[in-house]
Amino acid sequence: MKRRDFIKTMGLASSVAAISTIAPSAMAASNGSGAKVPFGSSNSNTPLDGIAMANLVRQGKVTPRELAEEAIAKIKQTNGEINAVVNERFEAALEDADKINKNAPFAGVPILVKDCVDVAGVPSTNGAHMLKNNVPKTSADFVVACESAGFNVLGMTHSPEFTSSASTESLLFGTTRNPWNLERSVGGSSGGAGAAVAAGYTPIVHGTDGGGSCRIPASMCGIFGYKPSRNLLISGAVGTDDFVLTHSSFMSRSVRDTALAASLTENHVRSNNQHQRVPLGYVNQPLERPLRIGVSLKNMFGDMPDKDTQEAIANTIKLLLSLGHEVIDVNNPVNGPEFMLHFTAIFGSRLGQLGKMVEAQTQMKLEESKVLGWPTVGWIREFEHHASKNSHYVEQGFAYKDALDTKLNEQFFKSVDLWLTPVTPDKAHDHTLTNPKLNSDFEVFKEQSNRALSFTPVANVADNPSISVPLYWTQSGIPIGSMFTAGRGNDRTLFELAYQLEQASPWAHKTAPTYV
Repeated sequence: MKRRDFIKTMGLASSVAAISTIAPSAMAASNGSGAKVPFGSSNSNTPLDGIAMANLVRQGKVTPRELAEEAIAKIKQTNGEINAVVNERFEAALEDADKINKNAPFAGVPILVKDCVDVAGVPSTNGAHMLKNNVPKTSADFVVACESAGFNVLGMTHSPEFTSSASTESLLFGTTRNPWNLERSVGGSSGGAGAAVAAGYTPIVHGTDGGGSCRIPASMCGIFGYKPSRNLLISGAVGTDDFVLTHSSFMSRSVRDTALAASLTENHVRSNNQHQRVPLGYVNQPLERPLRIGVSLKNMFGDMPDKDTQEAIANTIKLLLSLGHEVIDVNNPVNGPEFMLHFTAIFGSRLGQLGKMVEAQTQMKLEESKVLGWPTVGWIREFEHHASKNSHYVEQGFAYKDALDTKLNEQFFKSVDLWLTPVTPDKAHDHTLTNPKLNSDFEVFKEQSNRALSFTPVANVADNPSISVPLYWTQSGIPIGSMFTAGRGNDRTLFELAYQLEQASPWAHKTAPTYV
């Protein structure tokens, strides 16, 4: 059986049957009146999640076309100021809506795909001018799996150029603004995706995470974000596996949406991963046992987070203790300068190839051709600087990845079940430091990026599943997530804890000032 056929036929019927047995959550399934619900409108106390929307479709209370029309109307209403959606397929989505299987798990639920994964017929730019006219004819396997699950793709969300920033600005599309405060960043690189959920466009979105790219926007946008174990979910690439650090995944308003979506996009094809993949399946119950949770406030450089983030983690610790978990202080097991040197080697190996290609085609230096934005050029030159001094730079980077994998998964996670840290050491910042149109000082940008990435990329390098859970808002209304990371293959425990936290401290009713 071909892989695509396998994706389309595998497991959908059993997932539909399982929906009715989902553990209680903060999400309402309907308004109980028998009338059509204003999906996520101001007349609803709690916005509907994707599962609730699909239930309404199966009950005949709403059609997939109506769900698409509602989402499109919301995008048109506020996307001009938020700038989350950058390429649309509205007409195609309306046509697709009439052909969707109403018994699919996510029947007719609107979704948006991050602009670094191909959707057939829609520009796939990766936030770069050089790809603005790139229109793929084939969708990535991950997208095919999403469509087979009933999702209706409305378009693409903004991502910084080649996902090379922890904040979502690009010279091609400008700045994505945070629905909780338009002067604040949404993080990155799945920033457009996080903003789309926070703005109320769709209840769930696709994102990728190569160094924190789902968890950082989830934290700054007040939603749930998930980075899976390596190769657990289907590839977001076309015809080849994803880059070793990058994983396609989901961000959503409810835990159960991402849990079900992950089960429907699980990779059941044998991989070349050196470690045996632990099956995930559909996790639909909260945790029922106490855990030993280690907490680190200091980042990999030994620096403390800002006061609001410290308060957010303190709030989470109190919640965990009230639920019967054991919480202990642990030292951050990662050395920052060493980690960043090797992280740049791994990630930069791809950017270095890109830089050579552009210079060969233009016959100009990157700085002169202006084909790439200055942040991307800066990272390429940073990589080249280290590689010129060490002919084994990339090789040593991947060796470090394997060593960190062993250190965390065979040592650190033998003493604790989960690791609690901030997602970022600072709450959502303004746009001035990372906006390519406002600043071009790469050294300042690098310093800011290294601090923003001083917690999240460890899970990518060491192959650990990790989540951001929205449990705290500052007095000024800025969300701050808490990050839980587990040993390799322990994704199920993270989902179970997330359900438990969602029930104990619901967040779905909280909506941003610009929510529509």
